Amino acid sequence: MKTIIATPELFVHGLINPESNSMKMLQLWKNEDIRLSISSQLLILYIRSLKKSGISDDQLKRWALWFTSGVYCDYSKSLVIEAKNPASICQELLEKTSAEIIVHSDNFQLNEEITGEKWMKASQFLNEFSK
Repeated sequence: MKTIIATPELFVHGLINPESNSMKMLQLWKNEDIRLSISSQLLILYIRSLKKSGISDDQLKRWALWFTSGVYCDYSKSLVIEAKNPASICQELLEKTSAEIIVHSDNFQLNEEITGEKWMKASQFLNEFSK
């Protein structure tokens, strides 16, 4: 099973666009076909992003449980991440864990600081995963 890092916007994009590749990524995660690698800093970004998308407090609690229970994710609570912005947090987490790739929505625009072979659009990941 592949372990990945999902950018916070992947969750929001998937929830807002149920037919999107981002939602297909969430389905892979829900079906336990992939695992997520998460740090405390990334967890905070996930919760903030989900809250901004308008989900209820009860739903937020469920998401937090899924992120931290150890069933669906490798939650590295004590891992220290020095980075401050979402992309850098994802990149540093990739370097410090066994995660293989960072997956973002197909609409996410990478800047030159964070491009590279370890960053992949959801559509690219799904294409590779189906092989």
